[in-house]
Amino acid sequence: MTKLFVNGCSFTAGNGDVHTPEGKLAQPLDYVWANQLLEVESITNLAIRGGSNDRILRTTMEYFNCRNAIDYVAVIQWTSPLRFERYVPTYNAFAGFCNTGEHYSFHLDNGTQLEKSKIHKKLTDTATQVLKYGKSINDYNINYYKKIIIMQQYLESKNIPYIFTSMSASSHVNTEQNYTPYELQLRNMINKDNWTAYPLNRYQQDNFVSEQDTHPNETGHKLIADSVYEELKQRNYV
Repeated sequence: MTKLFVNGCSFTAGNGDVHTPEGKLAQPLDYVWANQLLEVESITNLAIRGGSNDRILRTTMEYFNCRNAIDYVAVIQWTSPLRFERYVPTYNAFAGFCNTGEHYSFHLDNGTQLEKSKIHKKLTDTATQVLKYGKSINDYNINYYKKIIIMQQYLESKNIPYIFTSMSASSHVNTEQNYTPYELQLRNMINKDNWTAYPLNRYQQDNFVSEQDTHPNETGHKLIADSVYEELKQRNYV
């Protein structure tokens, strides 16, 4: 039987706050699409709300570096290229930065609450300035493609069957956009056969949490689960 490993952002963890009232990282909701893939032996879901592609790569490598990878299949749901994480030595933790319009908010993986501290303001202000003026979308795409290539090579080195998907067209490699030559060179190194045909927000159709919250609701997660399962079946992974 297949052991399913998934990682991603709120499209795989479910909508809601990043932290619980106690300051811990909130666990994925019961009805998310990964939990609706029933024909598997076990499910490991490391996705968190507001998570970045940096975190997805890092935590996936940490997970498989600590255990035998036999019988695992990985489904990696990539998120917005604008998100990132950085290590904060003062707190011995990685800070995940999530863009909200023209600003950044961030959280620490260890649950430390910093909203009223000076370092919180400095980090968010600096990150926001970079978001507005320091990088173009092409720069973010270049870093994103590098992460995909590293993940691709890592999983293949571990002999872990995998498929990649994304939360929306902005991070789906099969979407046509205007690219620099460097971006095209990196994209050509990505194995597009290992990607789902469409991003998850297309599979959910119009099944949103609300008009203000376009995350998939329970029905949307079921539709995503059906589509992902078909992609896994086509590759004989389940």
